[in-house]
Amino acid sequence: MKAKVHLKLDSGMNRLGVKTNCELAKLLECVSNCHNIEVEGCYSHLYNVNNEQYNKFYEMFETVKKIYPDAISHISSSSAVCENGTDKYDMVRLGIAAYGYGDEHLKPVMSVSTKVVASKSVSVGEHIGYGDFVSTHNCSIAIIFGGYADGILRNGTGYVVLRNQKCKILSVVCMDMTIIETVGFEAEVGECAEFICESQNAEEFARDRGTIAYEALTGFSRERCEKIYLN
Repeated sequence: MKAKVHLKLDSGMNRLGVKTNCELAKLLECVSNCHNIEVEGCYSHLYNVNNEQYNKFYEMFETVKKIYPDAISHISSSSAVCENGTDKYDMVRLGIAAYGYGDEHLKPVMSVSTKVVASKSVSVGEHIGYGDFVSTHNCSIAIIFGGYADGILRNGTGYVVLRNQKCKILSVVCMDMTIIETVGFEAEVGECAEFICESQNAEEFARDRGTIAYEALTGFSRERCEKIYLN
């Protein structure tokens, strides 16, 4: 049985792949002598949507097709497809668009929820969480399951949605738990709290945490985050 492979071409991102025609010639010579490999296609990555990379990829791909005329090709990312609306190659590799982000016409498809594990009343001057965070007023807090071990970054501020209210994250995020302030009510153990939902999408959540939606969304891929697929 032959291993089907796609050759990586460096069209300008300078990460992985052969970069020059000389390197490509050596690679093609090498794989053509490997009887356990079948070249199925080749691909590249865009650092942004630009014709310079497309043109270089097309030039290198034409060289590959001289030896492998049935080879398929793919370079476009989510942003490229959303911006151009079409693609002349055989495949596209959707990234953030698969989550429903990257274009105003897309609808987010992922939500992240957890549960309240405890609630308390805190008086002004009391510490909350690790470090030197001190409450400036009397308040109600809720402790919810989920922390930086689950993909919730420690840096930044942010909110969690509970009872359709945005509840501010207090202090620093712990490894397993996050502490939030509940204004006007005391949370009950077992209540659902949401990090990402209809009223707070991944872009908002990421902005408050000082990062981008890509990192926020993929951060929840940790093993102990239960994943439920619908439809």
